[in-house]
Amino acid sequence: MDSAIAAGLYGAWTPSEAERARLLEIFPDGVCDWSRGDVGRP
Repeated sequence: MDSAIAAGLYGAWTPSEAERARLLEIFPDGVCDWSRGDVGRP
């Protein structure tokens, strides 16, 4: 998540420290499983 924030992948939104802490609590390993294919593509 830190690298996504640093890269600007969240657009203009910059999470507050509380929002960042909550996201890390919910998604400690991130939200993507890069070992699986793109479910949006057949």
